[in-house]
Amino acid sequence: MVACIIAMVIFGILGLFSAKYRPFAKEAFSCTFRLMTLRPCNTNLDERIKSSITARVMPKFPKFAKFIFKYFNAISAIFVILFFVSLAYSGYAAYNIAVHGTCNPEHPDQCMLTTPQGVCSETCQQDCKCDQETCNSPDYVACGGDCDCEQNLCNKSASAAA
Repeated sequence: MVACIIAMVIFGILGLFSAKYRPFAKEAFSCTFRLMTLRPCNTNLDERIKSSITARVMPKFPKFAKFIFKYFNAISAIFVILFFVSLAYSGYAAYNIAVHGTCNPEHPDQCMLTTPQGVCSETCQQDCKCDQETCNSPDYVACGGDCDCEQNLCNKSASAAA
């Protein structure tokens, strides 16, 4: 049941790049649509996925394979919930990057996706008189030529050069 939703996402993406997975994607979309309209799935896709996963685990870990087979619906429901939670957090991070220039506005230095301009705008003061001729800091270009964000960097590089 829930495996159809996971299969729809995975096979939908794989089907974009390989024709081998398109029939599986079509079957998963059909099954998911039927589940969303509160009708039973007319394919046994979830049973085939359950059997395939259990068969791969069985030779090395028979007790774990038994556990997977017994609780497959609960495990797949957990993965679906985790997928949507991670999708929501990814969307929130994308929103913060678009609006604030960092994925974590409270602590921009902790975000590895932070753009240099987002970091500079919070750490610098106004009244900067540097320009490209007087400031040779490489961060001048990274900050888009924004003197407001370069004041501290220009002052440090000017005092280090003297």
